[in-house]
Amino acid sequence: MKLNKTRLLITLALFSHSAIAVEHVDASLFNERVITFEQPIDVASAIESEQPSKYFSLMTLDSKRAIFEAKLTSLTMAKVKMADGNIYDRIILPDGGSPAEPGKPNLTGYRQLIRIPDGAQLNIVVDNIEWSETYTDTIVDPVQLPFPDVVEMDGTRPDQNMPFVKDEAAYGLITDSKTQPVDVVETVRVRGKSYAVISYRPIEFSPVEKTVRFAKKVRFHVNYTLPESNGSKTKRSDNLGFDAPADSVIDIRTKADQATDPAFDSSQTESDSTLTPAQKADYLIITADRFKDAIAPLAAWKRQKGYNVHVATITETGNTQEQIKNYITNAYTTGTMTSYVLFVGDHEDIPGWEIVGHGYHGKNHKWHTDFEYTLVDGDDKYPDLVMGRFPGDTEAQITSMVARTLSYEKTPVDSDRYNDILLAGQYQDNDGNRVADRMFMEDLHRVADFLGPDYNFFGGPGDLFNKGYQIHTALQWDADLSKELKYGGWDYGSARVTPPSPVPQAWKNQGNGNHVQISDAINQGVGLVLHRDHGYGNGSGWADPHYTATEVSALANGNMSPVVFSLNCATGWFDGKDSFAESWMRNPNGGAIGFTGAARVSYSGYNDLMHAAIMDSFWDDYDGNWSSNIYPVSWRPAMAMNRAKHRLFNHYGTSGTALSTARFFSWFGDPELELRTQRPQALTVTYPDSLSSGSNASFDVVVQNGDNRLKGARVALVSTSGESHVMTTDENGIAHFEITSSEPMTLTVTEHNAPAYEGKIAIGGNSIVAKVSDTQTAPARQWVTLDGTKSIVAEGTNVHYQWTQVQGPQVRIDYADNNYAYAITPDYSTTLKFKLTITDEAGNSDSAIQTVIVKAGNEDRNKAPIASVAKEQVASFSQWAALDGTKSSDPDGSIAKYQWSQIAGPEVKMAYPSSSYAYALTPEVNTTLKFKLTVTDDKGKTSSSTHTIIVNGQ
Repeated sequence: MKLNKTRLLITLALFSHSAIAVEHVDASLFNERVITFEQPIDVASAIESEQPSKYFSLMTLDSKRAIFEAKLTSLTMAKVKMADGNIYDRIILPDGGSPAEPGKPNLTGYRQLIRIPDGAQLNIVVDNIEWSETYTDTIVDPVQLPFPDVVEMDGTRPDQNMPFVKDEAAYGLITDSKTQPVDVVETVRVRGKSYAVISYRPIEFSPVEKTVRFAKKVRFHVNYTLPESNGSKTKRSDNLGFDAPADSVIDIRTKADQATDPAFDSSQTESDSTLTPAQKADYLIITADRFKDAIAPLAAWKRQKGYNVHVATITETGNTQEQIKNYITNAYTTGTMTSYVLFVGDHEDIPGWEIVGHGYHGKNHKWHTDFEYTLVDGDDKYPDLVMGRFPGDTEAQITSMVARTLSYEKTPVDSDRYNDILLAGQYQDNDGNRVADRMFMEDLHRVADFLGPDYNFFGGPGDLFNKGYQIHTALQWDADLSKELKYGGWDYGSARVTPPSPVPQAWKNQGNGNHVQISDAINQGVGLVLHRDHGYGNGSGWADPHYTATEVSALANGNMSPVVFSLNCATGWFDGKDSFAESWMRNPNGGAIGFTGAARVSYSGYNDLMHAAIMDSFWDDYDGNWSSNIYPVSWRPAMAMNRAKHRLFNHYGTSGTALSTARFFSWFGDPELELRTQRPQALTVTYPDSLSSGSNASFDVVVQNGDNRLKGARVALVSTSGESHVMTTDENGIAHFEITSSEPMTLTVTEHNAPAYEGKIAIGGNSIVAKVSDTQTAPARQWVTLDGTKSIVAEGTNVHYQWTQVQGPQVRIDYADNNYAYAITPDYSTTLKFKLTITDEAGNSDSAIQTVIVKAGNEDRNKAPIASVAKEQVASFSQWAALDGTKSSDPDGSIAKYQWSQIAGPEVKMAYPSSSYAYALTPEVNTTLKFKLTVTDDKGKTSSSTHTIIVNGQ
């Protein structure tokens, strides 16, 4: 059962009158009244309930039918004055969503996904309906157009001039028969599993009679029949399979049918000679022909991680969208159930799927998406594949993306800043009423309070959520921060937590920021970037704060690469032009490890739900009332996109703007990559050095992170010929293997917050494995041993040993051609590295590196660093003044630490005080401020310098 603080908060909110949010912020509700049909259960019982849904209950189940009850306990009715000047009735169902088209009556309801037997034909029979009383003189308000999250380059904001829409034909409709309040609206098949979507629409509205009543309780049963051949169909295993949370699943299959779900076994297809390489692959790469060599190192790495990888060129697949889709579908359906697909090349090389028509750009507008390529099992819109793209135009760009990905996974930057996040966006208040027009700032505030320290978003004492993140902001407040401000917004179901009112001072204290703060935070290092606001309609970047491809291309964050979620308009545009998304991925000096943004203009409400769903895909307590029974909680951003789209469909349905939103957001980057959330810590892995050739071996691989056994690490054994064995460590950090092999194997262990561990297992009689001593520390001017005596050499094999120095000042090595050599350390501190290479008579060789850290007694040849600050400056009131220490240097090493501190003047707020480039917010009085910069070098020596700011408001 999913029991957490978010669920408690939401449950409390749903049972309170104040939780109801209006549909649009430009329409104020009045005459609100809560109608209760059945006394809700107490909050504690609601939280502890084992039912997956508050609105659907599975009552009984047998081999041919399932009996359900759908129940509505309360709702809110209110009056609202719309833009046409008329007063309408708004009906607000807690958590209610609707696929209704703009202009149609705003009748919300609920959707529930249930697991069904494969091939089942379903029939719903309503057994009983309990109706509420009939309410007269009621005209339900029409659904309005969603607000586009767009600003045009000339500053035009289309959301400020939205037309009122009403479908007069729908409001004049007289129906002879009433539709049933429950129905099966679609069947879904995702990765070999079958589901049905049941809709519960409890509102019965007659626009002509101006009456409404509610199906407050519906008892119904679902009959199903199976095709005669169903029992003989072979079920394929799924290496993406996972155990869905018990509280997210209603399963009407029999226990016997549930027990037949197969476990994943890669050997089922690796040995099948009738399959093509693409059909055997679980990681499929489709590349422009000219990028085949550039993508090869990534393909090799994924194979080392235990994936069966096939690289297919466009020549092999065909170059039309239909040919590519058919190729992927054939690979998925025929052999291994393909998991990951990576496109290598821009749209002009590997075309996105063409969509014609867009609500903002026009009915004839053509645009493209990668989403359609993920739909390979069934006729539904639920993705079956985890998809990514490297959007490069040149071999150099692809090579850079590959190198960055390999660095992120294998040798990440040693930094605490993977658990830093940059939040950028706007508090929009166009009419000046001090109530936010949109939910941009509300979303960012919620993320900050959830991931970092207490910003008073969540009600209750203390800091209810804190994932340990450091929060950096670049916020644009279109309001006076000295005034009381409030959030507006509309409901997007239980994913939305009622925001605080008014906006807490703790969050307003973040102040205003712009492109300077954005670039500075990224250049210093962040693991995540989230922007929630407007994007420019031409795909060039963020409107508020202004940040475009020009600024992105100037980033110099190196391999400290963040994951970027750009939840706004058009910043994921990738067809027909070079745009914002591509600038993040193509910057050779920095940029992002992965990026998502909308391919065209996208919409509020939908984007706000996407933010909550993406966050909940990493941290399952962000949206405490919902879990997917199709897609797992995962550190993979590309998987998070699939899970977020399931959340979107669950609330809005699978058509209209919801479907467009799913198509808008594609993942640029490696689809298998996992998000890092803390400083990388090396793994300790215990395993046998060698195994007997041809015998059945049973052994454990034990994975530790420091002193802790590590659960969930991926352990892959891959033989020379490519046969793989993959396991995940259990709660004791153990991966157990039972294998037979006659070939040497690589052992690779990966976990999302650790550098990859790479080792080898020799097979007796057939291998040589170079092994050296662990890193040792030695004093200056001393002989140290280079020990390769633990290397594995098969009995009777003649080998040659060779030690060579590969790092540090050149030193003398004696007996360099023995398994046991000596080197003399220099007379000062440094780091030396020596490589041992062992070669047999057949030319087979293996190498290992021994590291020696030299510590030179009391001798100190280190020169102090030089702290350098900018010249004295004059600044006005309430201005972020720059503190520039970037010209500081170290004559014989590097600067390891910067620290700014205020030493004179009234105390002021500082931003980024531990960086070379900081900021101070000047007070609203004439004064003189002084700040001291202290720099520390890599040997611990320090120096300081003082910077002066004269504050003059005249």
